[in-house]
Amino acid sequence: MANRARIRCINKTDRMNPHERIKNVGGQNADGSRWKQSVDQTIREIESREWEFFVTEGGLTVDVIVATQRE
Repeated sequence: MANRARIRCINKTDRMNPHERIKNVGGQNADGSRWKQSVDQTIREIESREWEFFVTEGGLTVDVIVATQRE
């Protein structure tokens, strides 16, 4: 079974453009310490099924998935 972590914050590559790619994600550990990692690492962990990530907003919890674009 995969570990689960809530993503509570993001960093974008260009804060002025809302369509720019997310660079890092982060959250808070059970002990109150904070974590931050690259999107590339997060994608690897989701694809390997080592970790599952989710976001919560307004009482709604949604799992984070890896999406790809077909050409």
